[in-house]
Amino acid sequence: MRRDLAGARRGRLALRLLGAGTACAALALGATSVFGATPSTNYDTAAAVAPDPQLKSRVPERLSHARDLDGDGVSDIFASSYLLDVNGVEDTGGVYLFSGKTRKLIYRLNPPDQQEGAHFGFYISVLGDVNADGLDDLAVGAESLDVAGNKDQGRLYVFDGPSGRLLYHIDNPHPQ
Repeated sequence: MRRDLAGARRGRLALRLLGAGTACAALALGATSVFGATPSTNYDTAAAVAPDPQLKSRVPERLSHARDLDGDGVSDIFASSYLLDVNGVEDTGGVYLFSGKTRKLIYRLNPPDQQEGAHFGFYISVLGDVNADGLDDLAVGAESLDVAGNKDQGRLYVFDGPSGRLLYHIDNPHPQ
């Protein structure tokens, strides 16, 4: 227990010293753990091109690391663009899965409920395996989605990690 707490303190300190942006960039560049680097860790700086370049799309402001989803032996990266315009609908949002090995796009997730200003991808998190297939799955929040007449109620979507198939969604049981 003491050792785990010491590691967590070092991690928080390193994050403060490095900055959260540096930690995210290190994940995007292939480090499987920002604080677990060794002298043999490869830090190449290959560029990843935004799949849907738009002036305000903000890729890769939100990132989440997933264990190997495409079977190439390297962890993969989810990146969201919550201000992305999709099919002419402004600020709908989108999420991308990139290969950690090649940096190429594996797939893109468009919001199941396209709505102006929904901000699909404002929150993203790898959940681990929720559908018992042995691979990581993804939660995506649309923080400003209007649901059942409730303005900006938001909705949480859970997707199968390897395929991007929608598994289910969750609405706030007590909307305001």
